[in-house]
Amino acid sequence: MGNPRYNLFTVLLLLLLGGAATVRAQYTYATNADSTITITSYDGVGGAVTIPDEINNLSVVGIGNWALYSTGVSTVIVPDSVTNIGDGAFFDCEFLTNVVIGEGVASIGDWAFAFCSRLTTVNFRGGSPILGSTNVFYDDSATVDYLPGTTNWGPTFGGLPASLWNVPVPFTYTTSSSTITITGYTGTGGAVTVPNTINFLPVTIIGSGAFQRDAGISNITLPETLVDIEAAAFAATSLSSVTIPDGVTNIGGTAFGWCPLNAISIPDSVTTIGDDAFYESGVTNAVLGNGVISIGEQAFAFCANLSSVTIGSNVTSISIGAFSGTDLSSVTIPNSVTNIEDTAFINCYSLTNVTIGSNVTSIGGSAFAYTGLLTLTIPKSVTNVGTFAFSGTDLANVTIPSTLTNISDYMFEWCGNMTQVTIPDSIVSIGDGVFLSTGLTIVTIPSSVTNIGGYAFSQCGNLRSIFFGGNAPRLGAFEFFDSNPTVYYLPGTTGWDAFSSNSGVQVVLWNPTIQTGVGFGVQGNQFGFNITSATKIPIAVEACNDLSNPVWMLLQTTVLTNGSYYFSDPSWTNFPIRFYSLGFP
Repeated sequence: MGNPRYNLFTVLLLLLLGGAATVRAQYTYATNADSTITITSYDGVGGAVTIPDEINNLSVVGIGNWALYSTGVSTVIVPDSVTNIGDGAFFDCEFLTNVVIGEGVASIGDWAFAFCSRLTTVNFRGGSPILGSTNVFYDDSATVDYLPGTTNWGPTFGGLPASLWNVPVPFTYTTSSSTITITGYTGTGGAVTVPNTINFLPVTIIGSGAFQRDAGISNITLPETLVDIEAAAFAATSLSSVTIPDGVTNIGGTAFGWCPLNAISIPDSVTTIGDDAFYESGVTNAVLGNGVISIGEQAFAFCANLSSVTIGSNVTSISIGAFSGTDLSSVTIPNSVTNIEDTAFINCYSLTNVTIGSNVTSIGGSAFAYTGLLTLTIPKSVTNVGTFAFSGTDLANVTIPSTLTNISDYMFEWCGNMTQVTIPDSIVSIGDGVFLSTGLTIVTIPSSVTNIGGYAFSQCGNLRSIFFGGNAPRLGAFEFFDSNPTVYYLPGTTGWDAFSSNSGVQVVLWNPTIQTGVGFGVQGNQFGFNITSATKIPIAVEACNDLSNPVWMLLQTTVLTNGSYYFSDPSWTNFPIRFYSLGFP
């Protein structure tokens, strides 16, 4: 016979000098006369390899002579579509340990698996194929396994020992593209282990509703080969714990809904969490991996025990109702998030603290309504806030960014602890019911505001004063219903008689002046001056030390009860120069 490797190298070189072939990704292939495909070579990185069953929508039927010769593959799955494995196809693959031969393979060529020194198992899904010679497995020490119902098997095959593989599995399943999808469970419950392979093929999908409503399952071990958990896969089971393997990319809608799960950790491989994925489950804390991009609608809604969540750094949107009705007390929304959708955290009554990432541009309607929020900074990236966004919270104060032009309807409705708010001069419109039934006492409205919606300041029993920096805005209906504030306006602004007539509130000209006559200057080692006004008005005295870069500091607030007030500054000697101003308190 001579040196088989020398002879085969010679044949291989002759083959490589043959006709041209087409290249696709890791494979070079030829298109046969019947519009099928034969793989002619492989230039991938090795490791675990599954030969495709189609290329360009044409069926792969052959692995050509010497196609994967001396490559670094460690495991190989030959799909059911393949009918022939050519001469020397896997010759001298020194790292190859396991091969799965599809049920369609009818012939295997000479030296196909020769000199695969680490090959331990060859698994056949179909009947015994025809071998090109006795050298197919030359110098190998593997064993052969075949499935029940397949034909023409004996105690040996190609010189290797052969045996029936008949491991029962308590599952129903389907086979597609050399993978297994679990479709149902036929076992007795308790602790369930889903195997990595069934009929020699990897289990990659837990199908829709596969274990749904099986109350007997207490915990489950999922295979390392898994890539997809489909909709309702474990919905309404008795699962108390589950580990999602690395490699899973999708968790489908209601996949674990209504399960008494405790903690859940989502690996970085997962990119999508479907709608209602953990709806009304028992999850107490959740860690979402950095691969997660999308959190589906109501994904964790009504998880009443969910007190802690870590949101991965690549999530772009918090979907509708994603964490509504949970027991979260604190949430950090990462900078990757650009959109917080409607009702995302509604009815999270324990939620007192939220850090919103610096790239959020939109906060949806009722996103944080009826939570326990105490303070809130809306980042400057936000350009839109929906209706009812923070209604019914415990907010005492809030920072509204200058990127907003509109305060949406009912945005802070029923925020009973809100005693003050700063409205930036970017705001043009204050919507309906924005501050309805809040605890506001004093409000300053900048000159930019031209419209105030209906019921905007209704039922604010503590509201004493509203200061307007510009002309009287247009009004809706019942803006001040069951409230009795005094409105103060500046000299030179217009529309206030009509404003008073339409709203029913008292309007007062705010026109204090600093007198430079008697009393102005240093008296009793304090610098002071008289402040006068035609009517009883509230004022604030402020000071700064540099008009080129003014930082005004509040010194005192008071009410000119008799039309005048004497102000003195005991700290004036601490500054080389000081400027004073009167403003709205």
